[in-house]
Amino acid sequence: MASDPDGYTIATTSDTPMVVNPWLYDKLPYAPLRDFLPVATIVRFPGMLAVHPSVPAHSVAELIALAKAKPGSLAYASAGVGNFSHLAMELFAQATGVKLLHVPYKGTGPASLALLGGEVQMGFNNVQTLLQNVRAGQLRALAVAEPERLALLPDIPTVAETVPGFAMAPWIGIIVPQRTPQAIVSRLSAETLAIMRDPDVIHLLNDQQVTPMASGGDAFEQLIKSDLDRWGNVIKSAGIWVE
Repeated sequence: MASDPDGYTIATTSDTPMVVNPWLYDKLPYAPLRDFLPVATIVRFPGMLAVHPSVPAHSVAELIALAKAKPGSLAYASAGVGNFSHLAMELFAQATGVKLLHVPYKGTGPASLALLGGEVQMGFNNVQTLLQNVRAGQLRALAVAEPERLALLPDIPTVAETVPGFAMAPWIGIIVPQRTPQAIVSRLSAETLAIMRDPDVIHLLNDQQVTPMASGGDAFEQLIKSDLDRWGNVIKSAGIWVE
């Protein structure tokens, strides 16, 4: 943020610092679009909704019905307050009108162990985090949170097939300090997009359940604005804050 805008200071950022933290913290030392210029998005991490095998739900519709029949009785694990695994489930709860019990853990590891051990009934996390456990029969995958089914997992439906419009995937993009010369920003964007559109790169990422997301600076800026609005609404509606 305080570095010289000379083109030599380049950062990758996840979505959380740019579109979530501004709503969770009262005093941040930065403002996303005041202090940074979006260069390009590079990838997103498809989300997956999974349940412990003991849960008597084999689809998103059955899970919603179960949650509505027993409001507040179904618990889900997250890697912490404000984490993707927390916000994704809050988004799901608000979109479906169900009441769930949030159990925050200190990181993805403890949250995953809690779900595997049946301490909680469900969880939302990256496909690449949960897929091994799903394939081992330790968890049951109900849906992915992409707009369309994943090519490598065609038998797993999307949440949107039951909850129209639902989509959720953390993303990573490249930013530079404000006042970086536009010629430098444009060159960085073009070179980044060329790499992310390379068929070999796309194949490598898809094999790891990571989705290439090649968008330039203008589209990236619009994504930040729309996600700021979306997560602001979710966080305020759920009354989420970080002490």
